Amino acid sequence: MRSADCGSDHHLVCARIQLKLTRAKPITTPTKRYDWSKLLEPALKKEFQIALSNRFSMLDTMDNVDEEEQQISSAINDCATKLCPIVRQRTQTWISDSSLDLIDQRKQAKLVNFTRYRELSREIRQQLKAEREAYWNRVAADMEEAQQKNEFRTLYTTLWRLSGKIKPISDNIRKTDGSFVRSDTERLQRWQEFFQQLLNHQK
Repeated sequence: MRSADCGSDHHLVCARIQLKLTRAKPITTPTKRYDWSKLLEPALKKEFQIALSNRFSMLDTMDNVDEEEQQISSAINDCATKLCPIVRQRTQTWISDSSLDLIDQRKQAKLVNFTRYRELSREIRQQLKAEREAYWNRVAADMEEAQQKNEFRTLYTTLWRLSGKIKPISDNIRKTDGSFVRSDTERLQRWQEFFQQLLNHQK
C-alpha cells in the first residue's frame, strides 16, 4: 500500500491469512509395559511365582470388586518390577538398550557439561550407524538363506514387512482337497462352495 504515509522508507503490506485451526489433542503418557518374556527362564519364573504367592497370601478380602482387582494388579506389577524390565520406547527396532542409555546420558550432560554432550553425540552416531548396518546385514543374510532353502513365503513376508505395506490376509482357509487358498479368487470360490453346501441340502 504505497499510498499510506507512515514516515518510513518501508511500504505497508495488506494480506489475507487463512488459518486452519485443529482441536488440541490431549497429551497421553505412554503406559509402562513389562518385558514378560523374561519369565520364560525357569529360574526367574519360579522366583516370580514365589513372590506373587507371598503377595497374594497377604491380600485382604474386599467386598468391592473394583478395589480387589486394583489390589491384585498392584501386587502383580510390584512383583514384575523386580524381575521384568520395562520395555523402553524406541523409534527403530534395531536400536539397542546401550544406545538408549547413552541417549539418556546425553540429555543429562546437555545442561551441565557441553563438552561431554558433544562427545556422547559423536559416540551415539557411531554406535547407531554400526547397529543399523548390523541389522540390515542380518536381514539380508536371513533373506538369502530363505532363498537358498526355497522358503519363498518367509522371503516375501520379509519384503512386505520392510516395504511397510503389510495387509493382513487370512490364509487359514482350506479347500476341499485340504490345501490352503492362495488368492482372492480362490477365497471367494471357497466361500461360495461352503455356503452352497451349508444352505442347499436335500430335505
